[in-house]
Amino acid sequence: MSFLFNMSIGVVALWLFLRPGAIHIPFFRPHRVFSHPEVEYKDFVAILLTALGVMIALGSGLAAVLAIVGYSEGRNMIERFVKAEVKANLPPAIARLQMDQKPSETTSADADRIAQALDDINGT
Repeated sequence: MSFLFNMSIGVVALWLFLRPGAIHIPFFRPHRVFSHPEVEYKDFVAILLTALGVMIALGSGLAAVLAIVGYSEGRNMIERFVKAEVKANLPPAIARLQMDQKPSETTSADADRIAQALDDINGT
């Protein structure tokens, strides 16, 4: 298998080496003079502006993809932060609420709400 691979690489290399205009070897082919086309200023500017337009289009597409990914990741990060803060700060806040409020002033709805919040935090 490697012999076949090596032979195919050799054939491709010979084709690239011996194609017209690749390398000038006097005894394989006669010397050819290649003329370079003249590029006028307006054509050069058109090429540069086209390349700039393509770069701006690709850059804006990349920015759009990053904005979508960044928005979803930022949203997830904020949700994780808020959940951690609520778990850390809700029990002390409930305790302060209970201290500020006399037990006789606590209604059954308030007690149920507090118990439900504590159960949600503990995952029960």
